[in-house]
Amino acid sequence: MSEDSSPPPPQYLKAMILLARTGYAQQVDSKFRWTDKIGDAMRENYCWDERLRSNRTLERNKIEADAELAWRTMPTDIRHDYFSQPPANRYGVSWILKCCWKDERWQPLSQQEEDFHPTEDEVELARLFIEFAEDRL
Repeated sequence: MSEDSSPPPPQYLKAMILLARTGYAQQVDSKFRWTDKIGDAMRENYCWDERLRSNRTLERNKIEADAELAWRTMPTDIRHDYFSQPPANRYGVSWILKCCWKDERWQPLSQQEEDFHPTEDEVELARLFIEFAEDRL
C-alpha cells in the first residue's frame, strides 16, 4: 500500500470514492492512498517501483538522506557563511550546493560561477535544505 495519502482535487473526489469502493484506494478521513491492487498500473506508468514503492516517496527519501549527509558533513566555514544569519538566502544556498556538494561530498570551491542562474529544481532543493537546516539549528 502506498505510504502517501492526500486529499484529491475536488473534481476527482467521486472517482476516488469509487476506486476506494473497489479496493484500488483506501480512504482515511478526507485523504486517499493507493492499495496494492492498483500496483500493476502504477508500475506500468512509472509511478511505483517493482516493490510497489512510490517513486515520489523514494525520491523524497533520497533528497532527505542527501540533505542529512550534507548537513552533518558541512564545513564549518560554509555553515557559518550561509546559516549563521537567519533566514538563509535561498539563492546563496542554491549556489553553494551546486558549486561544492558533489557526489555526496563537499568539494573545495574551485571557481566562482558569476553568471549563476539556478533552475527551479535547484532552488527547490535549496528550500528543502534550508528547512532541514533550520530544524537542526
